[in-house]
Amino acid sequence: MSGSTANVAEQFYQIDRSFKDEAYHEAAKTARQIINKQPDNVQAIMCYLYSQIQLSQWKTCFNFIDTKVKDALEKCTTEERATLSYYKAYCLYRLNREKECLDEIKANGDGSEKWQVLEAQCRYRLHQYSQTSELYSQLLKDAKANGGDSEASLLLTVNLLASYVSADTNPKELDDLLERLADPEDAYELAYNLACAYLSKKDYAKAEQMLTLASSLCKGELGTDDDDTDPELNWMNAQLGYLRQLQGRNGDATEIYEKIMRPVVGGSKNDVTVMATACNNLVTLKPKGSSLFDALKRIRLASKAESLESKLTATQLETLGLNKSIALSNRSKVAEARSVLTQLEQQLGDAFKRSGAAAVGKAVTQYSSGGDGKKEAVNTLKSWLATNSASGDATFVRLSLAGLLAESSATRSEAATILADLGPEVSMGRPEAVRQRFTAHTGSTEEDRDALKKEVNEVLNFWQKRSSGDAAAVLRYVADVATRNKLYDEAAKAWELYNSKVGDSSSTEAVQGLVSALSRVTAPAPESLETATMMVERLVQRSPEAETIEDAIDDVDPEELEEMDVSAGSWKVVASAPTAEGEEIEVKKHHRKRKPRYPKGFDPENPSAFRKPDPERWLPKNERSDYRRKMKKKQMQLMRGPQGVVPAEGENVKTGPSTAQLEASTERQTQHQKRRKNQRKRK
Repeated sequence: MSGSTANVAEQFYQIDRSFKDEAYHEAAKTARQIINKQPDNVQAIMCYLYSQIQLSQWKTCFNFIDTKVKDALEKCTTEERATLSYYKAYCLYRLNREKECLDEIKANGDGSEKWQVLEAQCRYRLHQYSQTSELYSQLLKDAKANGGDSEASLLLTVNLLASYVSADTNPKELDDLLERLADPEDAYELAYNLACAYLSKKDYAKAEQMLTLASSLCKGELGTDDDDTDPELNWMNAQLGYLRQLQGRNGDATEIYEKIMRPVVGGSKNDVTVMATACNNLVTLKPKGSSLFDALKRIRLASKAESLESKLTATQLETLGLNKSIALSNRSKVAEARSVLTQLEQQLGDAFKRSGAAAVGKAVTQYSSGGDGKKEAVNTLKSWLATNSASGDATFVRLSLAGLLAESSATRSEAATILADLGPEVSMGRPEAVRQRFTAHTGSTEEDRDALKKEVNEVLNFWQKRSSGDAAAVLRYVADVATRNKLYDEAAKAWELYNSKVGDSSSTEAVQGLVSALSRVTAPAPESLETATMMVERLVQRSPEAETIEDAIDDVDPEELEEMDVSAGSWKVVASAPTAEGEEIEVKKHHRKRKPRYPKGFDPENPSAFRKPDPERWLPKNERSDYRRKMKKKQMQLMRGPQGVVPAEGENVKTGPSTAQLEASTERQTQHQKRRKNQRKRK
């Protein structure tokens, strides 16, 4: 064996040892040394590429394959060529060049499991969810038929679930998969995807249960109890914020979103998709008023990441782009808003051009352009509905059209007709539709108040017979509108329905809303009081200070509380003192009288002798009557002489600038003139 061959063998031994120690930098360095000596050494090339992939150096790996490996391909076996092709396709996928990756798969893929998984991942990024779910379904069937690894089957199940949820169509296959799957015991990814699936089906209780489980499993795997130590936990927190927003608990949702919008979490970089989702959803919670500038700032922050297109689903990209366009339009930046819509067309293609979101975005830009913009916006939405009335986006467009028409009293009847045509399931079952119904009766007249009361009662009667849907968001909104308009009977009824339909009796806001509404009702029903008492008891039991609160409640005498005078000033009469016979009489509290404080030199016995303050003391100095006289006197007394000179009594003081330097310079100038004169005489 020659020395060179022995040296190469020793280097391969070092590479093997580096792989075992996961020291991929050292392995890549050693493999590169072998390649420099032997450029066609296929094993060294494979080791170098594997090291670069482990180091996530996708671009370096792809460039090396594209430029350096061509000479070694002749010596490669069929299996080695397939591996190099897979490395190239995988690098293209990680570089977000999905179409080129699919071309490589079609040209050199052998149809094995790893190639099919890579193809499914590419199609998922290209928003081709039906083809993605077909690939994962087949892979999962093959894995179960061959008795494959349970971990591989779990990963395929997680990805299959993600493709079903991202398709946003709620196929029958998703229901069948949810029925077959049990609650995960150790995989937080599966629990998270199950939560997303239940959210898409509006099963909020089950979704919250799965999110709690996912967060617990993730913390166990990370070995932490803190929500702020790892960006991975932010995925669960963001979804929990979305769940709270769907439930109408906007305060809780806002708190969660603001907490997870930080660029760095626990010393690690936060995921851009989490930040983009939180920013977008926070804007929808604060869409108007003084926060509009902040909304646009957040939207721009959410959409500036270059990798968002490959990480977000098509629905998320569409929602983010539409909200950005609306925010720009509201800030009168119509040209920028139109460019955002054009960019969405380039990203999503014809699917976006035909969508209702594109029509609504165009209508918003027309409305914000002024002039006849509102008329153009109405015509745009009507023309889209004329050709796409059966589309899935038709309800969204109709609600947008109803909102535009409800702004004017002349077209409110047409808006009401559009909402009525949507049917009760939409017009009274969805928060945005209920908001449109109430908007038409926001006037201050008695007629508007009666109409609003009628609308509120219709929505409440609808929800008494309904057991699923967006009950949380709708009933919270109805209770808020009823309270603001002093319809306290309806507000109490809405909170009672919220308790029975949602079952969120531990919510502080729900308990507070019900108790507050009942306290303003003249004669509340006994059933309502019983419901309020039950909700308060549950809230107290869940409190960490339950015993203290219960003791404080036991000390309250209901009869004494009922007879108490709560009018202004009644709280000053308090203490009671026992008499000799044991009876009690009310005694007024004696407040200590403080000795008055007087100005210096003031005699309270002879107040007229105290010098009165200057009546002009609050005027600016230049407006006071003696200002000119004092300034003139001050200027006369100014001393402008050299520093340190004190004028004698009766001596005139110079008022001009100091002449100490002036006299010295004059003397030097005279001597210079004499010298010049003597020089001219000599000539």
